[in-house]
Amino acid sequence: DADVFIVFVRRLGLPEAQLRAIQAYVNSGKPTIGMRTASHAFTMNFRDPPGFSVPEGRAEWRAFDAEVLGGSYNNHGANELGTDVALAEGAEGHPMLKGLSPAPWHSTASLYFVAPIKEDAQVLLTGSIPGRTEPLVWTRMYNGGKVVYIGLGHPDDFEAPEFRKLLTNSIFWAMDKDVPE
Repeated sequence: DADVFIVFVRRLGLPEAQLRAIQAYVNSGKPTIGMRTASHAFTMNFRDPPGFSVPEGRAEWRAFDAEVLGGSYNNHGANELGTDVALAEGAEGHPMLKGLSPAPWHSTASLYFVAPIKEDAQVLLTGSIPGRTEPLVWTRMYNGGKVVYIGLGHPDDFEAPEFRKLLTNSIFWAMDKDVPE
């Protein structure tokens, strides 16, 4: 019955019934917002150790990032670098950016390496470290439902007014509501 599904978990092997309920929701075309670690939310390991198998009664959705979010998480930059956040070319005027300053800001979160992303994704913000720029925030459609991925969500990000505004805007936008000023 949820109006929007917000995913902000990391490497979680859920009981099968719970994961099937999440899959049914997402596949129904309702809005989904993935924050930071959602890119590897339902994959228990980054690189499975030899002999790994999903514990009995648990389930993974390894394709969630590629299928639903439209990304391809493959590691992250050095934690001490953080991420320089900037407006993506052509993103001006998107409702999710309403009230956000076009000036770049810095996040203490490491930059997630997510490229390539799906061709149907619209990148709104990019993240950069010396020598590398990646898509950071994008939108796309999945089974008729709006999807937002936000590669931010480090604890310090919640202190930043820009991040809080972005998160609020994304929820309103995903639910087809007017984004507040």
